Amino acid sequence: MPDHIEQMFAKAVDCHQRGQLAQAEGLYRQVLAAVPHHLDSLNLLGVLGMQTARNELAVELIGKAIALNDNVPDFHNNIGEAFRRLGRPNQAIEHFTKAINLEPAFIEAQQNLGDVLSAQARLDEAAEIYSCILRLKPDFVAAHRGLSTVLRRQARLDDAIKHLQQAVDFAPGSPQAHNDLGIALRERGRLDEAVAQFQRALSLKQDFPEAHSNLGNALRERGQLDVAAEHLGRALRLQPGFPAALHNLALVHLAAGRHEQALAHILESLKSQEVKETKALFVRCLKEAPFLGAAADVRPFLLRALSEPWGRPSELVGSVERQIKANPAVKQLIELAAGGGKDLLQRPEVDILIVDDLLKCLLTSAPVSDFSLERLLTWLRSALLRSMMEADGQIWDALRLDFVSALGRQCFINDYVFIDSEWERECVERLCSRLESFLREDATVPAPSIVMVACYKPLHSLACADALAQTAWPDGVDAVVAQQIREPAAMRQLRLTLPRIATITDGVSLLVRRQYEENPYPSWVKAAPSDEWATIEAYVRNLFPLVHVDGPGGKDATILVAGCGTGQQSVETAQRFPHARVLAVDISVASLGYAMVRATAVSNIEYAQADILALGTIGRSFDLIEATGVLHHLADPMAGWRVLLSILRPGGFMHLGLYSKLARREVDAARVWIAQRGYRAVPDDIRRCRQEMMASEAGARFATITRSPDFTSTSACRDLLFHVQEHQLTLREIERFLADEGLVFLGFELESSVLERYRSRFARDIEMTQLDKWHLFETENPHTFGGMYQFWIQKPRQ
Repeated sequence: MPDHIEQMFAKAVDCHQRGQLAQAEGLYRQVLAAVPHHLDSLNLLGVLGMQTARNELAVELIGKAIALNDNVPDFHNNIGEAFRRLGRPNQAIEHFTKAINLEPAFIEAQQNLGDVLSAQARLDEAAEIYSCILRLKPDFVAAHRGLSTVLRRQARLDDAIKHLQQAVDFAPGSPQAHNDLGIALRERGRLDEAVAQFQRALSLKQDFPEAHSNLGNALRERGQLDVAAEHLGRALRLQPGFPAALHNLALVHLAAGRHEQALAHILESLKSQEVKETKALFVRCLKEAPFLGAAADVRPFLLRALSEPWGRPSELVGSVERQIKANPAVKQLIELAAGGGKDLLQRPEVDILIVDDLLKCLLTSAPVSDFSLERLLTWLRSALLRSMMEADGQIWDALRLDFVSALGRQCFINDYVFIDSEWERECVERLCSRLESFLREDATVPAPSIVMVACYKPLHSLACADALAQTAWPDGVDAVVAQQIREPAAMRQLRLTLPRIATITDGVSLLVRRQYEENPYPSWVKAAPSDEWATIEAYVRNLFPLVHVDGPGGKDATILVAGCGTGQQSVETAQRFPHARVLAVDISVASLGYAMVRATAVSNIEYAQADILALGTIGRSFDLIEATGVLHHLADPMAGWRVLLSILRPGGFMHLGLYSKLARREVDAARVWIAQRGYRAVPDDIRRCRQEMMASEAGARFATITRSPDFTSTSACRDLLFHVQEHQLTLREIERFLADEGLVFLGFELESSVLERYRSRFARDIEMTQLDKWHLFETENPHTFGGMYQFWIQKPRQ
């Protein structure tokens, strides 16, 4: 190659090294114009392309170099990096591997390969690569950090901390190494040590946004909200729009009860980067403060959160209803319905209502809880039925058909809790007769008639259900048929496959089973997406960062969901712990059939029928037992609790939900009121009872009940107010039981703002685990545990 070309190339390299990229690129291109196959210019111009975010150009240029000489390790390492930046990991892995094969001691290529494998969750392979690097170069800090990341994801936190400590020892001046060590220490529950590492990172680099964010989050967990907010604010000033800092600052505001500020940060974070954790935080914020759902800028997020979903749809209902009712057309219709609803369908506002995507999404996702919306939908249903009977069913365009289809699915979800009249029942029976005659005569069945009937009774109850299921329908109508005929048929079939692993003989258990065979509870459509955790111990430690938690720690855990009902909790638990094997049992075959249909996409759940009282005979033991909302329906809750403890392994965890005597006082008063009026636990009485209870005088008296999610459907209302068996406990009773059984109380699952109020009231109970103090707190705040006492305990190791 001519000398002047060599000099030009050397000058290009010098400019490149000095950061003079434009000049370097011009010189490389001049070299290639003269010598098109100049390998080093092709390679280095490709590297420059990566440095200027032109990764496709990098692949093209370095690919040409490789085509000319396939045996240069640097070329393969560089093109591998370009492929990684382009989001093409398989090709990146191929070239990093080729570079290592050509030069086994090529540490940079090994590090790159380990990083890509780690990002692809090929954790065992990544760990082997990082370990290989450390055998070659024990002081290679990047490999210690990479291996620690893999070990953290495998929940091997002690090993991760060991490697990060070595990284700090080898690079004591590295802010990143101290920050990484702090993250692992926090996950291990060593919160004070984590804070010290984040502070050390910031002493080395004051303008380190990630360390400010992590320190703020750790201080939040210690209850130092004001100082936490300062560090998180600093992180955002250094890096505006930093998603992790926005997320953590929203957590601080939630703990302080400042929901408006929390939501503002959540929305800002979602607009810049959507991650599962922030989506879940959006749901949590609106569950705690549903009034925030009325804001116009929240609407698109609400629609996605409900439809995808981002959490349990039931947790968003209050916010969604406020958003819907903020529409002036809906407000007008609600007023008209309250006044009698005459000529409702002729109102132009109805055309606005039926195209509301958020309303239709609500109708197909969860029971409506707002009484004024329920009344409007009840009046609309009646008006639609009247118009159909008068026009012989041939009256609806596609938009109205879709809306009534959604209304039919709502009525099925809420177990037909809307009140109806004798006239409506007679009309529906005539409609059913028409459907059967159409099918007998092999005539076309009008789709409006199908969905109108579905608004009043389940289609699977019709004699012609099988024929309807086999007919082709428009999408909205077909969704109703699937919900009301095909899915119930699948549930009946799946029930036949259920193993019965423990005999049911207890008299009270038999009564409870009968209730849930008649009314499986709860009705649900979509499970909340769950964060995945490698171990139960890591999950519990995250729930209670101030408590020392030292559990089994194994990945392949066994979990029992005792009293799984219709399966919502068991599905979420199985998704949360994908490496675990989950056994979900219930006393009701109907509930289990419901659960099995909903869990078809989840592979690590086994369902079986069993009575909790007989589980001690099945010859199995568990690392985690979840029993939320079931023990208080036994004849003797403590006897059932002891049975579960007998099959919980030493060191295992238990998640419990028990009714609070203090929080259920309004329920007790309602039951007296119900008994005085002679209402029975049958659908018609439950519907009439609800209507009377929502009337002005009773509504004020039972405001907490009528606002409860368990007041929104027939099965839920029966569970709330008409249950055949219920025990209520006090924290004193729970405290005595824990002491007698030698169990460790880990903490309550509560809104963070409630925990902060408790912390302010009892500052010396740093871990927030003293049940005598919690008893005082509940006495002062009797609605604290309105949902249940939801808490975690641990069985000591023996």
